[in-house]
Amino acid sequence: MKSIMNNVSSFLSRKGVQKILLYLAVTLFFGLVYILNILFPLQADDWGYSFIVDAANNSTVRVHSIFDIFVSQYNHYFEWGGRSVVHFIAQFLLFIDIRIAKLLNSFVYIGLFFMIYAIINKGKKPNAGLFIFLNIIMWLIQPAFSIVILWLTGSANYLWGALLLILFIYPYYLFFLKKSSNDPFFKSILFLFAGVICGWTNENSSLAMIALLVMLMGYLKYQKIKLPNWVIWGIIGACVGAAMMILAPGNAVRASMLSDNLGLSEVSNFKLLKIRLYNLYNAGALRLSVFTAIYAVFLFLFLKIGEVKNRMEILFLSFAFFVSALVGFVVLYPVPYFPRDVWTGIHIFFIMAIGLLYVNIPFDNLFMKVCRLVVFLGLVAAFINHYTILYKEVDYFSVKSKERELFVEQEKAKGIKDVIVSDQMVFPSGSLLGEPLSYDKGYWTNVLYARYYNLNSVRLKWTDE
Repeated sequence: MKSIMNNVSSFLSRKGVQKILLYLAVTLFFGLVYILNILFPLQADDWGYSFIVDAANNSTVRVHSIFDIFVSQYNHYFEWGGRSVVHFIAQFLLFIDIRIAKLLNSFVYIGLFFMIYAIINKGKKPNAGLFIFLNIIMWLIQPAFSIVILWLTGSANYLWGALLLILFIYPYYLFFLKKSSNDPFFKSILFLFAGVICGWTNENSSLAMIALLVMLMGYLKYQKIKLPNWVIWGIIGACVGAAMMILAPGNAVRASMLSDNLGLSEVSNFKLLKIRLYNLYNAGALRLSVFTAIYAVFLFLFLKIGEVKNRMEILFLSFAFFVSALVGFVVLYPVPYFPRDVWTGIHIFFIMAIGLLYVNIPFDNLFMKVCRLVVFLGLVAAFINHYTILYKEVDYFSVKSKERELFVEQEKAKGIKDVIVSDQMVFPSGSLLGEPLSYDKGYWTNVLYARYYNLNSVRLKWTDE
């Protein structure tokens, strides 16, 4: 048994074999996510961002050019929120051919996970198992997977935003390891601009990224390593971008509306403090405890049996990613409620913190190899079950959405523009998906749907009608 295990392990660990398996894994996950992307219909904010944002004039003008998107995001900045970069991406995806948008979304998904893999596995042989493991873990732990990966507006905010952040982090990561870099003037200009763009993506993830870069460069500065100018200008740019996003006048407008809807406008500051702390604790206490416990286990194993030349640097890198994940959580304190999609960046930083330790822990003896194999096979089984359920839900969502579109067009052909929908979508308990329309024609998704399909109004039919 031991001999067979060793022979199989020896064969699979060959560099050439791992390269082939890695290419196959990349192709597999691209295919899996592309299938879901193709099926997932436009929903909610997708209907809204297909138009030029102009709440003051109740715009009914669709986006017809890149210039329209710039105009739209200028208005958006003052009327609703400061995530100009990712919402520009969202409107661009909705402007182009939807088939191309779905394809791009799938490539960005693979790009993100390949970059995460590249950072964790830097300097080591190809590791297909690691790439598969990273994908499976994210699919299983992300509480809003379909929202942040498949839904176009959501993916622009979290998937595309995360890729921009990781791409920006990567050269800092390389500099941290090599401690040397060329420093031409144009590179500082490039990183200043890139920093502004990446800092302007997503509030908690951007602040987590800035915290990470400051910690890494602070560590090098403490070691008396000279920092090139591009390093400094990149961080300055990221801070400027984050400030532009957070200080957007539209954020105050949106926060005021949310406070009114949640009944928090008349609440005292002290009670509001307690509500926010409770929301933060309720949303993250268990999840953070689990991640911390897992991190502690891998940290113990790394310190006990970890084998790596630059031990302290890997340890600090891992710790910096871990702390940055916590920063990404804590900065959500001002938010009146805790949406599930904001976990995306936090999860990525936690995964990278643990992954950097994991790849530097040897699994040489038979017991550890068997344990790793059992865990891996268990995760694969869980993933297959998870994907099967998700596929069925997304396929149902797709079919019902197309049937509804056909019904709406038939009603319009009859001259009916105040449409009542009788076929309500029903999803199993615990599903991430749900009926997008309401019984109230004035509900925001109903209003967006009506505008998108050129109706006066739309609502669900009451059971007693």
